[in-house]
Amino acid sequence: DRTVVEFHAPEGVAMVHVRTSELRLFLERSEHLVPAGREHQYLDWDRDLAELLGGLP
Repeated sequence: DRTVVEFHAPEGVAMVHVRTSELRLFLERSEHLVPAGREHQYLDWDRDLAELLGGLP
């Protein structure tokens, strides 16, 4: 019924609990907008993650 995602970083660990059905719906919608294998055309994962975690000004 629930999915747990853990994020590990030098600063600590974050655990996120989500309803599995909502996660599946989110992933289906995401893949419709950004087809698998073409993520690099839409995102800069390294920059975006560093910005999210406060690594960039």
